[in-house]
Amino acid sequence: IDKATKAFVEFRNRNKKTVEYLAKEFEMKKAAAAHSRTATANSGIIDTSILHTYKYNEHIFKKINVTLDGKNHGLVMVVDWSGSMGNNIKGTLEQMMVLVMFAQRVNIPFEVFLFSDSYPSEIRKNARDCERASWTHSDNGKNGDLMIDAHHLLNVFSSRMRANELHEAYVNMTAIARCYDSDRYSRYYRYYRTLPDGMSLGGTPLNGSLLAINTFVPEFKAKNNVQIVNLIYLTDGDSSGGRSVWDRTVETREDGSGGTYEHQNEFHNLKSGYSYSSKSKTIIRDMETKREYQVGQSGAPHFSRGSMTNTLVKVLRDKHGVNVVNFFLIPKFTRYDALEFANDKIPHEQVLSGWRKNGYVIGSNYGGWSEIYILKGGHHLVTDEAVLEVKEDAKKGDIKRAFSKFNKNKLQNRVVLSKFVDMVAV
Repeated sequence: IDKATKAFVEFRNRNKKTVEYLAKEFEMKKAAAAHSRTATANSGIIDTSILHTYKYNEHIFKKINVTLDGKNHGLVMVVDWSGSMGNNIKGTLEQMMVLVMFAQRVNIPFEVFLFSDSYPSEIRKNARDCERASWTHSDNGKNGDLMIDAHHLLNVFSSRMRANELHEAYVNMTAIARCYDSDRYSRYYRYYRTLPDGMSLGGTPLNGSLLAINTFVPEFKAKNNVQIVNLIYLTDGDSSGGRSVWDRTVETREDGSGGTYEHQNEFHNLKSGYSYSSKSKTIIRDMETKREYQVGQSGAPHFSRGSMTNTLVKVLRDKHGVNVVNFFLIPKFTRYDALEFANDKIPHEQVLSGWRKNGYVIGSNYGGWSEIYILKGGHHLVTDEAVLEVKEDAKKGDIKRAFSKFNKNKLQNRVVLSKFVDMVAV
Protein backbone atom coordinates (compact mmCIF):
# COMPACT_ATOMS: atom_id res chain seq x y z
CA ILE A 1 0.00 0.00 0.00
CA ASP A 2 2.89 2.39 0.74
CA LYS A 3 4.31 1.76 -2.75
CA ALA A 4 0.85 2.11 -4.29
CA THR A 5 0.31 5.43 -2.46
CA LYS A 6 3.57 6.79 -3.85
CA ALA A 7 2.72 5.48 -7.33
CA PHE A 8 -0.72 7.10 -7.22
CA VAL A 9 0.66 10.50 -6.16
CA GLU A 10 3.07 10.35 -9.11
CA PHE A 11 0.20 9.31 -11.40
CA ARG A 12 -2.01 12.15 -10.15
CA ASN A 13 0.74 14.72 -10.65
CA ARG A 14 1.43 13.34 -14.12
CA ASN A 15 -2.21 13.70 -15.17
CA LYS A 16 -3.21 16.84 -13.26
CA LYS A 17 -2.34 19.28 -16.04
CA THR A 18 -4.20 17.20 -18.63
CA VAL A 19 -7.30 17.03 -16.43
CA GLU A 20 -7.16 20.80 -15.88
CA TYR A 21 -6.68 21.39 -19.61
CA LEU A 22 -9.69 19.23 -20.50
CA ALA A 23 -11.74 20.82 -17.71
CA LYS A 24 -11.04 24.20 -19.33
CA GLU A 25 -11.96 22.80 -22.76
CA PHE A 26 -15.13 21.39 -21.23
CA GLU A 27 -16.15 24.75 -19.75
CA MET A 28 -15.45 26.48 -23.08
CA LYS A 29 -17.57 23.95 -24.98
CA LYS A 30 -20.35 24.31 -22.43
CA ALA A 31 -20.22 28.10 -22.80
CA ALA A 32 -20.34 27.77 -26.60
CA ALA A 33 -23.29 25.40 -26.35
CA ALA A 34 -25.07 27.81 -23.99
CA HIS A 35 -24.39 30.69 -26.41
CA SER A 36 -25.98 28.71 -29.24
CA ARG A 37 -29.11 28.36 -27.10
CA THR A 38 -29.25 32.10 -26.34
CA ALA A 39 -31.84 34.31 -28.00
CA THR A 40 -32.19 38.09 -27.76
CA ALA A 41 -35.63 39.60 -27.25
CA ASN A 42 -37.27 42.93 -26.39
CA SER A 43 -38.03 43.29 -22.69
CA GLY A 44 -41.04 45.59 -23.17
CA ILE A 45 -39.26 48.28 -21.10
CA ILE A 46 -38.19 51.51 -22.83
CA ASP A 47 -34.47 52.27 -22.65
CA THR A 48 -34.51 55.95 -21.57
CA SER A 49 -30.88 56.44 -22.59
CA ILE A 50 -31.83 56.16 -26.28
CA LEU A 51 -35.40 57.47 -26.06
CA HIS A 52 -34.40 60.68 -27.89
CA THR A 53 -33.70 58.60 -31.01
CA TYR A 54 -37.28 57.34 -31.27
CA LYS A 55 -37.93 59.23 -34.53
CA TYR A 56 -35.34 57.25 -36.50
CA ASN A 57 -34.64 54.22 -34.27
CA GLU A 58 -37.15 51.38 -34.00
CA HIS A 59 -35.19 49.62 -31.22
CA ILE A 60 -35.79 51.77 -28.15
CA PHE A 61 -36.66 48.86 -25.85
CA LYS A 62 -34.17 47.21 -23.53
CA LYS A 63 -32.89 43.88 -24.74
CA ILE A 64 -32.71 40.66 -22.71
CA ASN A 65 -30.85 37.46 -23.44
CA VAL A 66 -32.76 34.24 -22.84
CA THR A 67 -30.71 31.05 -22.56
CA LEU A 68 -32.48 27.73 -22.72
CA ASP A 69 -31.38 25.34 -20.00
CA GLY A 70 -28.74 22.78 -20.91
CA LYS A 71 -28.85 19.18 -19.79
CA ASN A 72 -27.25 17.91 -16.60
CA HIS A 73 -25.05 14.89 -17.30
CA GLY A 74 -24.10 11.93 -15.13
CA LEU A 75 -21.55 9.18 -15.68
CA VAL A 76 -21.92 5.47 -14.98
CA MET A 77 -18.92 3.37 -16.05
CA VAL A 78 -18.94 -0.44 -16.06
CA VAL A 79 -15.64 -2.29 -16.59
CA ASP A 80 -15.16 -5.88 -17.72
CA TRP A 81 -13.38 -7.83 -14.95
CA SER A 82 -12.91 -11.06 -16.90
CA GLY A 83 -9.80 -13.19 -17.40
CA SER A 84 -9.21 -11.97 -20.97
CA MET A 85 -8.75 -8.44 -19.60
CA GLY A 86 -5.52 -9.41 -17.81
CA ASN A 87 -3.17 -7.57 -20.18
CA ASN A 88 -5.53 -4.57 -20.27
CA ILE A 89 -6.15 -4.09 -16.53
CA LYS A 90 -3.34 -1.61 -15.81
CA GLY A 91 -4.21 0.70 -18.72
CA THR A 92 -7.94 0.30 -18.12
CA LEU A 93 -7.66 1.31 -14.47
CA GLU A 94 -5.50 4.30 -15.39
CA GLN A 95 -8.04 5.44 -17.99
CA MET A 96 -10.76 4.93 -15.36
CA MET A 97 -8.98 6.98 -12.69
CA VAL A 98 -8.26 9.89 -15.03
CA LEU A 99 -11.95 9.93 -16.00
CA VAL A 100 -12.95 9.95 -12.32
CA MET A 101 -10.53 12.84 -11.64
CA PHE A 102 -12.15 14.83 -14.44
CA ALA A 103 -15.72 14.08 -13.34
CA GLN A 104 -14.82 15.14 -9.80
CA ARG A 105 -13.12 18.30 -11.08
CA VAL A 106 -16.17 19.51 -13.07
CA ASN A 107 -18.78 18.21 -10.58
CA ILE A 108 -20.35 15.53 -12.76
CA PRO A 109 -22.01 12.80 -10.63
CA PHE A 110 -20.35 9.46 -11.28
CA GLU A 111 -20.41 5.79 -10.31
CA VAL A 112 -17.86 3.22 -11.48
CA PHE A 113 -18.47 -0.54 -11.36
CA LEU A 114 -16.58 -3.69 -12.22
CA PHE A 115 -18.73 -6.60 -13.37
CA SER A 116 -17.45 -9.87 -11.94
CA ASP A 117 -18.71 -13.43 -11.55
CA SER A 118 -15.74 -14.46 -9.36
CA TYR A 119 -16.42 -12.20 -6.38
CA PRO A 120 -17.29 -14.44 -3.39
CA SER A 121 -20.74 -14.28 -1.81
CA GLU A 122 -23.32 -16.50 -0.17
CA ILE A 123 -25.30 -16.67 -3.41
CA ARG A 124 -22.28 -17.88 -5.35
CA LYS A 125 -21.30 -20.27 -2.57
CA ASN A 126 -24.72 -21.90 -2.43
CA ALA A 127 -25.26 -22.10 -6.18
CA ARG A 128 -24.11 -25.47 -7.54
CA ASP A 129 -23.96 -24.04 -11.04
CA CYS A 130 -23.85 -20.38 -12.12
CA GLU A 131 -26.44 -21.17 -14.82
CA ARG A 132 -28.82 -22.75 -12.30
CA ALA A 133 -31.76 -20.45 -11.64
CA SER A 134 -33.58 -21.90 -8.62
CA TRP A 135 -32.16 -19.11 -6.45
CA THR A 136 -32.81 -16.18 -8.79
CA HIS A 137 -36.55 -15.83 -8.13
CA SER A 138 -38.25 -15.76 -4.75
CA ASP A 139 -41.37 -17.11 -6.46
CA ASN A 140 -39.32 -19.78 -8.30
CA GLY A 141 -39.67 -17.80 -11.49
CA LYS A 142 -42.30 -17.56 -14.17
CA ASN A 143 -41.96 -19.45 -17.41
CA GLY A 144 -40.50 -17.21 -20.07
CA ASP A 145 -38.56 -14.96 -17.65
CA LEU A 146 -35.08 -14.04 -18.86
CA MET A 147 -32.56 -15.06 -16.21
CA ILE A 148 -29.74 -12.92 -14.83
CA ASP A 149 -26.52 -14.90 -14.45
CA ALA A 150 -24.84 -14.82 -11.05
CA HIS A 151 -22.51 -11.82 -10.89
CA HIS A 152 -21.67 -8.72 -8.88
CA LEU A 153 -21.39 -5.06 -9.80
CA LEU A 154 -18.50 -3.90 -7.60
CA ASN A 155 -18.80 -0.16 -6.88
CA VAL A 156 -15.15 1.00 -6.81
CA PHE A 157 -15.58 4.77 -7.31
CA SER A 158 -18.47 7.11 -6.50
CA SER A 159 -19.13 10.85 -6.33
CA ARG A 160 -20.78 10.05 -2.98
CA MET A 161 -17.35 9.28 -1.52
CA ARG A 162 -15.70 11.77 0.80
CA ALA A 163 -12.22 13.04 -0.07
CA ASN A 164 -10.41 10.55 2.17
CA GLU A 165 -12.53 7.65 0.87
CA LEU A 166 -11.87 8.63 -2.72
CA HIS A 167 -8.12 8.88 -2.05
CA GLU A 168 -8.16 5.41 -0.49
CA ALA A 169 -10.04 4.05 -3.52
CA TYR A 170 -7.41 5.55 -5.85
CA VAL A 171 -4.61 3.91 -3.87
CA ASN A 172 -6.37 0.54 -3.77
CA MET A 173 -7.00 0.52 -7.52
CA THR A 174 -3.38 1.58 -8.12
CA ALA A 175 -2.23 -1.40 -6.04
CA ILE A 176 -4.48 -3.71 -8.09
CA ALA A 177 -3.17 -2.22 -11.35
CA ARG A 178 0.39 -3.00 -10.18
CA CYS A 179 -0.63 -6.65 -9.65
CA TYR A 180 -1.71 -6.93 -13.28
CA ASP A 181 1.19 -4.94 -14.75
CA SER A 182 2.70 -7.33 -17.29
CA ASP A 183 5.68 -4.97 -17.77
CA ARG A 184 6.91 -6.12 -14.36
CA TYR A 185 6.86 -9.77 -15.47
CA SER A 186 9.93 -10.84 -13.47
CA ARG A 187 8.15 -9.72 -10.28
CA TYR A 188 4.60 -10.42 -11.42
CA TYR A 189 3.76 -13.36 -9.19
CA ARG A 190 5.22 -11.67 -6.12
CA TYR A 191 2.83 -8.76 -6.65
CA TYR A 192 -0.04 -10.97 -7.73
CA ARG A 193 0.02 -12.83 -4.42
CA THR A 194 -0.95 -9.57 -2.69
CA LEU A 195 -4.18 -9.34 -4.73
CA PRO A 196 -7.36 -9.83 -2.65
CA ASP A 197 -9.12 -13.09 -3.61
CA GLY A 198 -12.32 -11.25 -4.42
CA MET A 199 -10.56 -9.16 -7.08
CA SER A 200 -9.40 -12.07 -9.23
CA LEU A 201 -10.58 -12.13 -12.86
CA GLY A 202 -13.34 -14.49 -13.99
CA GLY A 203 -15.95 -14.85 -16.72
CA THR A 204 -17.78 -12.16 -18.73
CA PRO A 205 -21.34 -11.65 -17.39
CA LEU A 206 -21.88 -8.70 -19.74
CA ASN A 207 -25.52 -9.51 -20.47
CA GLY A 208 -26.28 -10.03 -16.79
CA SER A 209 -24.84 -6.61 -15.97
CA LEU A 210 -26.90 -4.97 -18.74
CA LEU A 211 -30.02 -6.47 -17.19
CA ALA A 212 -29.10 -5.54 -13.62
CA ILE A 213 -28.12 -1.94 -14.48
CA ASN A 214 -31.76 -1.32 -15.49
CA THR A 215 -32.66 -0.96 -11.82
CA PHE A 216 -29.72 1.31 -11.05
CA VAL A 217 -30.08 3.91 -13.82
CA PRO A 218 -33.41 5.45 -12.61
CA GLU A 219 -32.08 5.53 -9.02
CA PHE A 220 -28.93 7.33 -10.20
CA LYS A 221 -31.00 9.82 -12.19
CA ALA A 222 -33.30 10.61 -9.27
CA LYS A 223 -30.62 10.89 -6.58
CA ASN A 224 -28.37 13.16 -8.66
CA ASN A 225 -31.06 15.13 -10.53
CA VAL A 226 -29.49 14.45 -13.95
CA GLN A 227 -31.36 14.45 -17.26
CA ILE A 228 -28.79 12.52 -19.32
CA VAL A 229 -26.93 9.43 -18.13
CA ASN A 230 -23.85 8.41 -20.09
CA LEU A 231 -23.42 4.68 -19.54
CA ILE A 232 -19.92 3.59 -20.58
CA TYR A 233 -18.95 -0.07 -20.93
CA LEU A 234 -15.27 -0.92 -21.30
CA THR A 235 -14.92 -4.53 -22.46
CA ASP A 236 -12.84 -6.82 -24.65
CA GLY A 237 -15.10 -9.74 -25.54
CA ASP A 238 -18.55 -11.23 -25.91
CA SER A 239 -20.79 -12.07 -22.99
CA SER A 240 -20.61 -15.50 -21.42
CA GLY A 241 -24.13 -16.72 -20.71
CA GLY A 242 -27.02 -14.30 -20.43
CA ARG A 243 -29.29 -16.28 -22.74
CA SER A 244 -31.09 -18.53 -20.26
CA VAL A 245 -34.89 -18.50 -19.94
CA TRP A 246 -36.88 -19.86 -17.01
CA ASP A 247 -38.87 -22.87 -18.16
CA ARG A 248 -40.14 -25.09 -15.37
CA THR A 249 -41.59 -28.13 -17.12
CA VAL A 250 -41.79 -31.82 -16.27
CA GLU A 251 -40.93 -34.48 -18.83
CA THR A 252 -40.88 -38.27 -18.69
CA ARG A 253 -37.52 -39.96 -19.31
CA GLU A 254 -36.38 -43.57 -19.53
CA ASP A 255 -34.19 -44.74 -16.66
CA GLY A 256 -32.24 -47.32 -18.70
CA SER A 257 -33.85 -50.38 -17.11
CA GLY A 258 -37.14 -50.25 -18.95
CA GLY A 259 -38.74 -47.91 -16.43
CA THR A 260 -39.40 -44.19 -16.55
CA TYR A 261 -39.03 -41.23 -14.24
CA GLU A 262 -40.13 -37.60 -14.20
CA HIS A 263 -37.44 -34.97 -14.82
CA GLN A 264 -38.05 -31.31 -14.02
CA ASN A 265 -36.44 -28.74 -16.32
CA GLU A 266 -35.60 -25.36 -14.78
CA PHE A 267 -34.26 -23.38 -17.73
CA HIS A 268 -33.30 -23.57 -21.37
CA ASN A 269 -30.83 -21.56 -23.43
CA LEU A 270 -31.79 -19.35 -26.33
CA LYS A 271 -29.86 -19.70 -29.55
CA SER A 272 -26.84 -17.42 -29.41
CA GLY A 273 -26.73 -16.66 -33.12
CA TYR A 274 -29.27 -15.49 -35.63
CA SER A 275 -32.63 -17.13 -36.25
CA TYR A 276 -31.98 -20.27 -38.25
CA SER A 277 -35.42 -20.33 -39.80
CA SER A 278 -37.87 -17.70 -40.93
CA LYS A 279 -40.39 -19.47 -38.69
CA SER A 280 -38.08 -19.31 -35.64
CA LYS A 281 -38.07 -16.03 -33.71
CA THR A 282 -36.98 -15.04 -30.23
CA ILE A 283 -38.82 -12.02 -28.84
CA ILE A 284 -37.77 -10.09 -25.72
CA ARG A 285 -40.62 -8.15 -24.12
CA ASP A 286 -40.07 -5.35 -21.59
CA MET A 287 -42.92 -5.88 -19.15
CA GLU A 288 -42.89 -2.20 -18.07
CA THR A 289 -42.76 -0.41 -21.41
CA LYS A 290 -44.51 -3.28 -23.26
CA ARG A 291 -42.04 -2.86 -26.13
CA GLU A 292 -40.91 -5.98 -27.97
CA TYR A 293 -37.53 -6.73 -29.53
CA GLN A 294 -36.60 -9.52 -31.91
CA VAL A 295 -33.30 -11.16 -31.01
CA GLY A 296 -30.93 -12.33 -33.70
CA GLN A 297 -32.08 -10.44 -36.76
CA SER A 298 -29.74 -11.03 -39.68
CA GLY A 299 -27.21 -8.41 -40.73
CA ALA A 300 -25.73 -7.74 -37.27
CA PRO A 301 -22.26 -6.15 -37.54
CA HIS A 302 -19.06 -8.03 -36.72
CA PHE A 303 -18.24 -6.03 -33.57
CA SER A 304 -21.86 -5.94 -32.39
CA ARG A 305 -20.99 -8.24 -29.45
CA GLY A 306 -23.82 -10.76 -29.84
CA SER A 307 -27.48 -10.51 -30.70
CA MET A 308 -28.70 -10.73 -27.09
CA THR A 309 -26.23 -8.01 -26.02
CA ASN A 310 -27.45 -5.73 -28.81
CA THR A 311 -31.05 -6.26 -27.73
CA LEU A 312 -30.36 -5.53 -24.05
CA VAL A 313 -28.52 -2.33 -25.01
CA LYS A 314 -31.51 -1.21 -27.10
CA VAL A 315 -33.81 -1.88 -24.14
CA LEU A 316 -31.64 0.36 -21.94
CA ARG A 317 -31.61 3.18 -24.49
CA ASP A 318 -35.36 3.05 -25.13
CA LYS A 319 -36.40 2.59 -21.53
CA HIS A 320 -34.15 5.15 -19.81
CA GLY A 321 -33.06 7.51 -22.60
CA VAL A 322 -29.39 6.91 -21.83
CA ASN A 323 -26.32 7.06 -24.04
CA VAL A 324 -24.80 3.56 -23.96
CA VAL A 325 -21.23 3.71 -25.23
CA ASN A 326 -18.86 0.77 -25.67
CA PHE A 327 -15.07 1.10 -25.55
CA PHE A 328 -14.09 -2.24 -27.08
CA LEU A 329 -10.44 -3.33 -26.73
CA ILE A 330 -8.80 -5.42 -29.45
CA PRO A 331 -5.18 -6.50 -30.10
CA LYS A 332 -5.24 -5.63 -33.81
CA PHE A 333 -7.49 -4.11 -36.47
CA THR A 334 -7.48 -5.77 -39.90
CA ARG A 335 -8.55 -4.76 -43.38
CA TYR A 336 -11.57 -7.05 -42.94
CA ASP A 337 -12.52 -5.13 -39.80
CA ALA A 338 -12.13 -1.80 -41.61
CA LEU A 339 -14.69 -2.85 -44.25
CA GLU A 340 -17.34 -2.87 -41.56
CA PHE A 341 -16.87 0.83 -40.78
CA ALA A 342 -16.51 1.94 -44.39
CA ASN A 343 -19.30 3.56 -46.41
CA ASP A 344 -19.84 5.53 -49.62
CA LYS A 345 -18.11 8.59 -48.17
CA ILE A 346 -15.36 6.86 -46.18
CA PRO A 347 -13.55 4.00 -47.95
CA HIS A 348 -12.00 1.23 -45.89
CA GLU A 349 -8.47 2.48 -46.73
CA GLN A 350 -9.33 5.75 -44.95
CA VAL A 351 -10.70 3.79 -41.97
CA LEU A 352 -7.42 1.84 -41.73
CA SER A 353 -5.40 5.04 -42.06
CA GLY A 354 -7.38 6.61 -39.21
CA TRP A 355 -6.79 3.53 -37.05
CA ARG A 356 -3.03 3.66 -37.62
CA LYS A 357 -2.93 7.40 -36.96
CA ASN A 358 -5.32 7.75 -34.01
CA GLY A 359 -5.40 4.26 -32.50
CA TYR A 360 -9.20 4.02 -32.56
CA VAL A 361 -12.22 3.71 -34.87
CA ILE A 362 -15.67 5.09 -34.05
CA GLY A 363 -19.05 3.71 -35.05
CA SER A 364 -22.32 5.57 -34.28
CA ASN A 365 -25.62 3.76 -33.61
CA TYR A 366 -23.73 0.55 -34.11
CA GLY A 367 -25.07 -2.84 -33.02
CA GLY A 368 -27.43 -1.24 -30.53
CA TRP A 369 -24.77 1.01 -28.94
CA SER A 370 -25.07 4.81 -29.15
CA GLU A 371 -21.40 4.74 -30.10
CA ILE A 372 -18.69 2.11 -30.17
CA TYR A 373 -14.98 2.92 -29.97
CA ILE A 374 -12.63 0.20 -31.18
CA LEU A 375 -9.39 0.76 -29.24
CA LYS A 376 -5.93 -0.76 -29.09
CA GLY A 377 -5.52 -2.72 -25.86
CA GLY A 378 -2.45 -3.62 -23.81
CA HIS A 379 0.25 -0.99 -23.34
CA HIS A 380 -1.59 1.39 -25.73
CA LEU A 381 -4.08 2.12 -22.91
CA VAL A 382 -1.43 3.22 -20.42
CA THR A 383 -1.57 6.98 -19.78
CA ASP A 384 2.13 7.69 -20.34
CA GLU A 385 3.18 11.31 -20.31
CA ALA A 386 3.81 12.74 -23.77
CA VAL A 387 7.27 14.12 -24.48
CA LEU A 388 7.77 17.61 -25.92
CA GLU A 389 10.45 17.38 -28.61
CA VAL A 390 11.91 20.65 -29.91
CA LYS A 391 15.21 20.96 -31.78
CA GLU A 392 17.78 23.50 -30.60
CA ASP A 393 17.63 25.45 -33.84
CA ALA A 394 13.82 25.19 -34.11
CA LYS A 395 11.97 28.09 -35.71
CA LYS A 396 8.75 29.61 -34.40
CA GLY A 397 6.61 27.43 -36.68
CA ASP A 398 8.49 24.28 -35.61
CA ILE A 399 7.90 25.10 -31.93
CA LYS A 400 4.20 25.71 -32.58
CA ARG A 401 3.84 22.35 -34.37
CA ALA A 402 5.77 20.58 -31.59
CA PHE A 403 3.40 21.99 -28.94
CA SER A 404 0.38 21.00 -31.03
CA LYS A 405 1.69 17.43 -31.39
CA PHE A 406 2.53 17.35 -27.66
CA ASN A 407 -1.04 18.29 -26.64
CA LYS A 408 -2.53 15.88 -29.16
CA ASN A 409 -0.45 12.96 -27.83
CA LYS A 410 -1.54 13.77 -24.27
CA LEU A 411 -5.17 13.45 -25.30
CA GLN A 412 -4.59 10.32 -27.39
CA ASN A 413 -3.13 8.64 -24.30
CA ARG A 414 -6.35 9.48 -22.44
CA VAL A 415 -8.80 8.57 -25.16
CA VAL A 416 -11.66 7.53 -22.84
CA LEU A 417 -11.55 10.88 -21.06
CA SER A 418 -11.21 13.02 -24.20
CA LYS A 419 -14.15 11.26 -25.88
CA PHE A 420 -16.26 11.60 -22.74
CA VAL A 421 -15.64 15.37 -22.73
CA ASP A 422 -17.04 15.57 -26.26
CA MET A 423 -20.13 13.64 -25.15
CA VAL A 424 -21.10 15.81 -22.17
CA ALA A 425 -20.16 19.34 -23.23
CA VAL A 426 -23.64 20.15 -24.60
